[in-house]
Amino acid sequence: MSENIDSLEQPSFRVGQTDRTPDLLLEVTEFELQQIQHAEKAKQIAMLNGELQDALSTILKLAGQDSQSLEKSLNARCKMVHSIQREAVPTAKKTQDLHVGTSSKNLID
Repeated sequence: MSENIDSLEQPSFRVGQTDRTPDLLLEVTEFELQQIQHAEKAKQIAMLNGELQDALSTILKLAGQDSQSLEKSLNARCKMVHSIQREAVPTAKKTQDLHVGTSSKNLID
């Protein structure tokens, strides 16, 4: 079964039928252009993603500050109410018990 290499048929290429080299080169070139466009879009998306992350980070930071300010404000209000209940209300009751004032209405019930 040893055949001589020279006796094997060489494939024949006919222009317009089997020779697709120009078409393949065009397809490869189009594919490369698409890859370049995709790479550019990927860069733009990555840049926009970074900007979005920065914006969200700033928003979360500000929200945290607002939350802390709100918590401080609420704590201050609670302290004020507690102080009024602890100090001002008993004093007002004592004043009312002494019948100080001109109103016949009870100030504290």
